[in-house]
Amino acid sequence: MMRIGVNAMGVHPDYRRRGVGRLLMQWGHERIDPLGYESWIEGSPIGRWLYEESGYKRVISLNIDFAKKNPSDEWNRLVHECQPPAILLLWRPPRGEWNDKVPPGPWAVTEDTWK
Repeated sequence: MMRIGVNAMGVHPDYRRRGVGRLLMQWGHERIDPLGYESWIEGSPIGRWLYEESGYKRVISLNIDFAKKNPSDEWNRLVHECQPPAILLLWRPPRGEWNDKVPPGPWAVTEDTWK
């Protein structure tokens, strides 16, 4: 099974909420959909709605664990003020088609799944 990837893609904060992200998603899907590739996104919760509107479903949400035995007041303050948002892992089957052929998750995809 062939795998391809894109390192990073984003929209400068000054240009967000103007359709640029949606155009980038369309551009990518126009290239991978004819090839029948499934796709992954590792993104922030800020883009969750765009990803889901583009056919992705959240597989898992990762959070950094800052738990510490006997933390100081300073540690607790810093964790409260500086904790980054979760990282979302989202998956989209080929062409974003969610039908009865799609397995329950990407972990169940085999070489024969999309034949």
